[in-house]
Amino acid sequence: MIVLARKTIRHQTPKSAHHPTISIFPCRIAACVIVLLLFFASGAGAQTIVPGGTISVDTIWTLEGSPYVVTGSVTVQGTDGDDGVTTLTIEPGVEVRFNSNRYLQIGSTSGAQGALVALGEEGSEVRFTTNSVDAQPGQWQGIWFYNTTEQSTTRMEHCIVEYASGAVRVMNAKATLVSCRFANNSSYDLYYTGAVGGSVYNCSFNNGINFGGTGHVAFDNNQVYWNESYPVSMPADNVGTFVATTSFHGLGDRSALQVTGNRLSKSSIWKASVPYVITSGQNYFIVQGTDGTNGVTTLTIEPGAEIRFNTNRYLQIGSTSGAQGALVVLGEEG
Repeated sequence: MIVLARKTIRHQTPKSAHHPTISIFPCRIAACVIVLLLFFASGAGAQTIVPGGTISVDTIWTLEGSPYVVTGSVTVQGTDGDDGVTTLTIEPGVEVRFNSNRYLQIGSTSGAQGALVALGEEGSEVRFTTNSVDAQPGQWQGIWFYNTTEQSTTRMEHCIVEYASGAVRVMNAKATLVSCRFANNSSYDLYYTGAVGGSVYNCSFNNGINFGGTGHVAFDNNQVYWNESYPVSMPADNVGTFVATTSFHGLGDRSALQVTGNRLSKSSIWKASVPYVITSGQNYFIVQGTDGTNGVTTLTIEPGAEIRFNTNRYLQIGSTSGAQGALVVLGEEG
């Protein structure tokens, strides 16, 4: 594996040449020769080859160096810069193409931090896609945010993520996604595990969200185009805030938001914009806690909402002891 150590690299076209410059330090002479041959053989300004490894110093992928072809998986992690965090910055309009089974990893399970700043613009999005001319879902692995992702600067805005397996995975990390579009992926567009956080605003999803983690993510003004194979699945305490501002499209007879776990501890309003199915392995779903202004966890179900239970399951309000629970169901005639 070649280790990339770039010092705020920008690919620029010198006045005396048509090829963008490339700097990769340090590396063995033979490896550098191979990288340079691949780079220049692609033609004037045609593409930049990213051979894989660790980006350990602040790096910029510029529009003039686009597209960037990732031939080996890349990890962004290090202590470079005034902030002591290695950051990969991707400019508006840049296209990043991944070879089969490759991925972009931000941070790691331990050690130094890493950050991704991919700030596209409307009409000039940053595109993460496959390097295959015959584009098919699942041809590369996606973007992974790990434990040591630096949360205050990491941000994807006006990005397109397509033809990946799991498009974006957030694992014991926090990430901000704004105005991003997910399409033609082979599994969930957004997948959370571990203790997670961050925010997701004004994004559109075609392959659902799997919220398998703990913690709170701020969802606002998102669009979900329903996929029966990859629906939205999340713990009960996150459901109310998610549906409050989410628009659902293409709902079928079997479509339903999957409510995981068997306990609601935060007061929530379940809107009629999508059916709900309780998927807990327990035979009951309990509403109980001390949330809300009155100190009682309350589940409010709006008129027209549909709650589905598997065989032999039931809804329980409160318990024989402990905190209180309340249910407010105000249907309307018709």
